[in-house]
Amino acid sequence: GVDGAARTACWMMALPQVGVILALIAWQQPVHALAIGFLLLVQLVLMDYFLAAPRARALFYSGFGVPLFVSGMLVSAFALRGVIQAAT
Repeated sequence: GVDGAARTACWMMALPQVGVILALIAWQQPVHALAIGFLLLVQLVLMDYFLAAPRARALFYSGFGVPLFVSGMLVSAFALRGVIQAAT
């Protein structure tokens, strides 16, 4: 149903970010890891709000939570640039 799909969507967004944070820490990119951690924290607050009424708040989460997720991808791309430059 709707509730299960909303929970699954939130998990599918949050868990990979945790993996990215751990990878960035391992690659000695703590500032980027912290930035993504902050973005994830804000997303978790928004996810909690979204999950209370997923059908009514889906558009809200799409407008505010998803851009934070995409911003995290951008931060990780900048971090990877630093990792690659350090390796060469």
